[in-house]
Amino acid sequence: CSVVAGITIMYLVRRGRGGGGGGVSINDVAKIKEAAGLVKRTAERDVAAAKTKGIKALSSDLLNVVDDLEQAIATSSGGSNDGSIHADGSIKDGISLVHKNLIKVLDNHGVRKIDAFVNTKFDPMYHEAVQVTTIDDAQEQQKDTIAVVAQEGYTLHDMVLRASRVCVYKENTDKV
Repeated sequence: CSVVAGITIMYLVRRGRGGGGGGVSINDVAKIKEAAGLVKRTAERDVAAAKTKGIKALSSDLLNVVDDLEQAIATSSGGSNDGSIHADGSIKDGISLVHKNLIKVLDNHGVRKIDAFVNTKFDPMYHEAVQVTTIDDAQEQQKDTIAVVAQEGYTLHDMVLRASRVCVYKENTDKV
């Protein structure tokens, strides 16, 4: 598109200089402005796409760090009196602070957590079913809803970086 616009501008400018028409008309100027606007919009869109792609890989890698911090927070609660090394409250608080700051940095760059909650509808655009489980309580559980969130998912603007990995309810097919 931008190549066509550039060629159009060059043609119109040359046509105005050449001996074939006596100059550039108002209509030609309007076409040049339109082509220039198209070139500008295309370039802005291309720059935005390149920027998004550029931070996608970094964001995906940082999500692994987020996962590790979440696991460390989850396993650091509790302690032991047997002399072994366990995380105490201050280490857990420090890990939590780092985690919070990392999430804030990601959020500032357009990385957002996908809403994946127990008993919400499974959406294959944002959720990856890694396991299915049968419905035990038909009043509390519904087919094709999330039973467990195994791992959080994230988007970068409108692009899925990683789908939420979930366990999904299915109907019990064993009729006894």
